[in-house]
Amino acid sequence: MSEKWKKKNGKKKRIFYDSSCSSNSSENEDIETIDNYILITKLINNRNVDIEDIKDICKNEHIEICPYYLSKENIKNADIILLPYICILNENIRNNLKINIKNNIVIFDESQNIIENINSCNSVSISNHHILFCKIILNEYIKKYKNVLNNNNIIMIKQIIVYCNLLLESFTSIQQNLININKYTLLSKLDVLNLNNISNFLNNSMFCRKIKIFTESLMSTYFKNIKKYLHASFPIFKTTAIYILNEFTQKLIKSNLYDYVSIHYNDNYSPTIEHSENNLMNQINHSTRTLNGNNCKDEQNIFSTDCDIDKIKNKKRIMTSHGLTPVDSKKNKLQNGNHSTKKELFMNDWDDSKDQDVNDVMCKRSNCINNTQKCKNKNIKMSDDNFNNDDKKGFNDDTYNNLNIFFEEFFVKKRKDLFNEIEVISVSSCNNFQSITKDCSNVILIGGTLYPMEEFLLLFLNYNKNKIKLFSSDYIFKKQNIFARIFSTNLISSDFIDNTYKNRLKKDHLLNLAIYIYMITFNILYGNIIFFPSYNFLNDFYNFLNKEGEYIFNRIKKKKFVFFEKKNDDTIVKNYMNNIENIKNIDPNLRIQNGCILFCVMNGKLSEGINFYDDLCRNVVVVGIPFIKHDSVVDKNLLRLKYYREYTKDIMNTHDKNDNTKILIYDDVHKMCESYETKYAMKIINQCIGRSLRHVNDFSSFFFLDYRFSKKEIFQNLPSFIKTHINDIDNIIYKNYDDTENSYIKIKEHFQDTYANIKHFYTNQMSSCGFNFQPISQDLISNLVKDLDMLKKFHDTKNK
Repeated sequence: MSEKWKKKNGKKKRIFYDSSCSSNSSENEDIETIDNYILITKLINNRNVDIEDIKDICKNEHIEICPYYLSKENIKNADIILLPYICILNENIRNNLKINIKNNIVIFDESQNIIENINSCNSVSISNHHILFCKIILNEYIKKYKNVLNNNNIIMIKQIIVYCNLLLESFTSIQQNLININKYTLLSKLDVLNLNNISNFLNNSMFCRKIKIFTESLMSTYFKNIKKYLHASFPIFKTTAIYILNEFTQKLIKSNLYDYVSIHYNDNYSPTIEHSENNLMNQINHSTRTLNGNNCKDEQNIFSTDCDIDKIKNKKRIMTSHGLTPVDSKKNKLQNGNHSTKKELFMNDWDDSKDQDVNDVMCKRSNCINNTQKCKNKNIKMSDDNFNNDDKKGFNDDTYNNLNIFFEEFFVKKRKDLFNEIEVISVSSCNNFQSITKDCSNVILIGGTLYPMEEFLLLFLNYNKNKIKLFSSDYIFKKQNIFARIFSTNLISSDFIDNTYKNRLKKDHLLNLAIYIYMITFNILYGNIIFFPSYNFLNDFYNFLNKEGEYIFNRIKKKKFVFFEKKNDDTIVKNYMNNIENIKNIDPNLRIQNGCILFCVMNGKLSEGINFYDDLCRNVVVVGIPFIKHDSVVDKNLLRLKYYREYTKDIMNTHDKNDNTKILIYDDVHKMCESYETKYAMKIINQCIGRSLRHVNDFSSFFFLDYRFSKKEIFQNLPSFIKTHINDIDNIIYKNYDDTENSYIKIKEHFQDTYANIKHFYTNQMSSCGFNFQPISQDLISNLVKDLDMLKKFHDTKNK
């Protein structure tokens, strides 16, 4: 086997060498002694390659090296590192990647979403069943390895169990859905625990790994022999609950006085279920006490959900271990006997490192997985022999009963309260961002829609304004490459086009949108993108088109290929682009469809980051305004605005009131908060507009279907090139328009025929649907036809 491996490995080295170097025989001999890792590392350090390039090289040259770990290892040699936001903003990930930002320059591109990312990476939630499962597993772990673990280890694990108890109690003891983080800590009695010690212990990756391995082994045996749960629709219970608890604890500690905790109850949660969790644990406690008798006395505090706070306080003095402590090796040998394998798996390898060679410790760590698999196979084999006669064999009776009770409630009864969640809601983006700014020599935020600007300046409020530089440039698009209009009147009811929630399901309103989209896109070649404010609105419109609106939808599909964005479908954009390219390859005289329509959602996957250049997007239609939906329970937007006011006030109070060195004053922030919702919604719309016009010679038309775009507070937040174009439109253009031109006459006839056919169809054949067509004014028809005529001329001129 060894000779075969050497031969294979040597072949790989020669293949790699032959493809990149000369074939000199003496050099071939030298290259045999060079490791593949060194060769690829040298390649990385001499050429700009990414992970995919390394993957292709290793695949083509038959080199078995992981591209991810190779790239991660060579980060230290790079001058420029390209990373997602999360790798910089999350301190744990940053440290894991060994990225040092101290005295370095950090550039955030497309940073309009940086605040949401900061808050997101510092927020976390954990479910009731995760906490409960951790508690059960830790108890079983202690019982099984109490002769192996040292006293400090046992104390720390029991402290984590007490911590789980307090978290579980908070679901019933705290009546508020939303509570300040400090208040939650006090009411849940977590303040009596040293959470830093718990976090340090859980952060020990070897401990979490051992718990995960132990859980996998236990669950593998359990589920293999308990056949009744195999039909459950819920997937087999995840064994990573300890990692979830670890992350929750870290972010709970990292949170500050501005943050909140929200307790999310199941929709059907009721007071009758309030004590069901205690009932479940009482069953487990009863079975444990019954089966173990006096042996359970020391563990009653672990299982009890009614923790005596005084006892916890007394324990606090001894629960101060920051990690696992060494165990006397001679004592272990005497007590454990044949438990050397268990000791190797379930104790920290470095505990005995003082008495062992370092290489032995590293060897044990590298063999941990193999040993674990052996233990798993051993347990499974044992269970195969024993479970045939009695399901309880292969487990301790109390272990079997504890797991059986838990999974009976989880899989079979599907207790709703087990899915309640505790969420740490981070809103303190400015405080958390200081960990970046204090270490870096420079921080640069780049974006086309850093709006409202005050929100981003708040990130640097601790710094004097002479240290902050603002740079903005106007748009580079040519004035003649823009065409924009706001349509405000409903063609059917003659009311305003109002895309608020109250009108969203009105059939007259949806039919009016379909008519406008059909008329606007009729003569535009290639790409058309329609943006809706939400997935729900787009789904309502889609359902309408396939039912009552099928007549107008069929007319649209005769001229265009139609695509709808879906949350979990990444093939839509590719199909949309491919169809446009296919249309361009067809002779214009032979085309049946002259373009495509892509229906998208604002603030969705396709509203930013996608480059719809040139023919991929020649027309953008914006339907409605994506105002933030206020949650009746937890409105995170209001929490954020409250934080901005409180944070600004606190910063100002720590400085002289006459200090003019700050880049913002409280009044600036207060005004920003008052108009925040509008500015935030318009930022999303401006992102949608930016999908088109990707270079200086690009051209596109823009339509806004909502009367609210004519309001001053909305209009002034549109991009300057849109405002300039619309402001340049004067009534004189319409009054002096030559309505005798053939193009105008043709478009007017087409519009009148189309509208008449639609009205006739829905009045006669769809009369039961209640469409109410009102007389349409001639001025509205005249101005609309003129706009459509100018639109056609604009695109015909640019496409030449």
